Order: sequence, then C-alpha cells, then structure tokens
Amino acid sequence: MGRIDCIAGIEINKKRETFFDFTTPYYMRKVVVFVREDNTNIQTIHDLRWQVVAGDRHSFVEEYFNQIGLRSQIRLYQTDSKETSMLLLQQKTIVAVIAPLEVGLYLAQKHHVKIKILDNLDPGSPVGIAVAKGNTKLLKQIEISLQKLKQEGTIDSIVAKWRSPKK
Repeated sequence: MGRIDCIAGIEINKKRETFFDFTTPYYMRKVVVFVREDNTNIQTIHDLRWQVVAGDRHSFVEEYFNQIGLRSQIRLYQTDSKETSMLLLQQKTIVAVIAPLEVGLYLAQKHHVKIKILDNLDPGSPVGIAVAKGNTKLLKQIEISLQKLKQEGTIDSIVAKWRSPKK
C-alpha cells in the first residue's frame, strides 16, 4: 500500500527519467503559467520574483526558470493536484499556477477563475506513462496496450477531444 504502479499523462524529461521508466510518448503538450486575469502586477514571468507559484517539480517550466535565473527567486509550492493549485489561485493564496495548457484552461473554467497565460516558450513536451524504475514487466504490458490504442486511432481521438484551441 502507498506504492504507485504507474502515472499516466506525465511529462517525459531527463530528470524524471532518473526516477521512472517511460512508455513511448503518446502526445505533446505545452506547459504554461496561469495567473488571475485581475492581477495587474503580474504581466510576465519575471514579475513572479519573490512570489508563491504552484507547480510540478522537474517540469519544463522549472528547468526554464533555472536557465533564466528565476527559479531561486520564486517559492515553488507543490500541491496534491492541479485542481488544488487552481483553487489556491482562485483564493489568491498563490499568484500563479504552472500546468499543462489544456488542464489549466479546463480547471479555470470549472472553478470560474478568470485567468491569463504568461508565455514561457515551452516548445511542447512529450507525455507518456511512467512506471517505477526497473519495472520492465509492467512497462512492456502498458506499451503493448498503448501501441494498440495508437494504431486504432483511439489516442488521437482522445487528445483531439481535449486539445484546446491555441491561446
């Protein structure tokens, strides 16, 4: 109990590959920074200095913040879910949420949070299913099923259903 067998919909990157084994990617997504529309103090990602931002560890955005020297100047707060992060943004407990574009747009609409997006130049990140490092048996089973879903067009159909118009 308390052990995770797999995580679906996780960004694949070198840092996370030290903790997990991944399937082949099944789509690309863009991760962005969301702020409240009424927050006139935050116009660019550089305005996040000395602020509390909710987001994932080891994401493209965190790495980008490292590259531009911003990561050490913000407080990255990890929540149990993107939904919790969006609710904290709604309550003004935090000033920004780092999340996949489609997820953030969906949650903002669901919770009636008027948001704006700060671009962070994410070219898109591959997404797959992660398993515990070394669990090759489970990885192979998932990969076989994933390839079948890709061949049937099921994956493309699901992604298209949730893909948002470009913002």
